Amino acid sequence: MSIYTCFGCGRETKGHVMCDDCIKAAKFRKSSYCGNSGCVEVLIGPFEVTVRNTKDKTWGAWQVYTYDEWAAFIAGAKNGEFDLPERAT
Repeated sequence: MSIYTCFGCGRETKGHVMCDDCIKAAKFRKSSYCGNSGCVEVLIGPFEVTVRNTKDKTWGAWQVYTYDEWAAFIAGAKNGEFDLPERAT
């Protein structure tokens, strides 16, 4: 596991560029399209993008992406590459 310096407080941290305390204080954003059935939250940090489920905020449930990975995903989403299939009624 990589060792980083937390960009929030400067302490040493393992695996991410933010320590647990700074992550807890971070301001995740949630889409205005989210409903009661669930959603994800996004934290855009200075070096990475972190995504978590609003119902499970533990580290193990988080996904961390580089800026390049996130940009590729967003471009694909805007292009309709991840649209859900039509549901039968």
